[in-house]
Amino acid sequence: MWRWTWRTCSAFRFPPHLIANQVRRYLDSLELLALTIEGAAACAAPRISQEALQAVREDIRRLWNEDYLYGHTPALLLDLIIKHAGMDALNGVYALLRRNFRIGRSIPVLLDTRKTAVNRSIHGQCVEAVELLAGGDRAAFARQAAAAFQSIHHLVIESCRRLGYYEAAMGAYDGSALRK
Repeated sequence: MWRWTWRTCSAFRFPPHLIANQVRRYLDSLELLALTIEGAAACAAPRISQEALQAVREDIRRLWNEDYLYGHTPALLLDLIIKHAGMDALNGVYALLRRNFRIGRSIPVLLDTRKTAVNRSIHGQCVEAVELLAGGDRAAFARQAAAAFQSIHHLVIESCRRLGYYEAAMGAYDGSALRK
């Protein structure tokens, strides 16, 4: 079975630094989501109607059971939060994070698109967040949304380390300037 490595980048004429930049941007986006999504979800929760919840439940069910595509459940949860956060500046930042969230699909062998135990766990965490909000527990919804995105962030870091992407990605640029 063919396995992608940093060395195969040159075989396809992809400069390794471009892939490292993509991986780093993905990791940075996931980190920002993991750190801030609880507050954004708390802002969005009172604005999310039962109709919106029912629509996202139906989309989640359809995309998981009928038109399975990896990673749509967290993306649908993120879209729900973005759409209802109620602050234009926050929506702009989260729309960018949502776009970067898709980058993971284009990183060779990073994500397993089958319904694995890990994918089922992430799906379940996102469904649980929606169900908590449907039941009226806004605080638990925000905590569960945060837990789901923190799980995704940690799983991607583990995968990047296992595949040998992590060190190259972290060396792609100095991300500490954002924290200063």
